[in-house]
Amino acid sequence: MSVRWFGVLIGALAALFGSLRGATAQDNFPDHPVRVVTPYGPGTVADVFGRIVAQNMATMATPG
Repeated sequence: MSVRWFGVLIGALAALFGSLRGATAQDNFPDHPVRVVTPYGPGTVADVFGRIVAQNMATMATPG
């Protein structure tokens, strides 16, 4: 068996055994407000984009 196939085999086994493990995510994450920091001034493209992302994150975080 060549070294290349051995690496592929190890990677496939790692993916298989990694997928068998159950999910361990927290139920109520985040449990506190999340602060989005934009390292650029107000009114720039990065600021506007950051505000849009923050609004979408807020609507995704509300249960229901």
